[in-house]
Amino acid sequence: MYLKMITFLAAAAIMTACASNGEQIPNSQPKAEVSDPLNVSSSDGQYASLPEYDTIMKHLDEKDYSFNTVTDNEGTRILLIELDGAEQYKTIFVKHTNRLKIIQLDGDKQLYNDILVSQ
Repeated sequence: MYLKMITFLAAAAIMTACASNGEQIPNSQPKAEVSDPLNVSSSDGQYASLPEYDTIMKHLDEKDYSFNTVTDNEGTRILLIELDGAEQYKTIFVKHTNRLKIIQLDGDKQLYNDILVSQ
């Protein structure tokens, strides 16, 4: 059981690290792998302190989204962003490089893929 989970997480980390600017990452993360879901409205300050939050909000419509943390470890943070209970976006923040990817799940369209500049 643990070997499968470790293998899956390692593959996800490698896939994220190896993706180039033009590549899209499919939404293949099964719901069962969601760890520590934090169903919090985007207006809640809990996510506002994240370094990627402002950039995420600039690329989304002005709606009241809910954020769910899928993964938040030493290397990456993956968030699912929902509206009215339906998953709309997936974000991948690679902490070592400050790279943020925002993927619109409808059509698997990449909205943003760049390195965030520290302020």
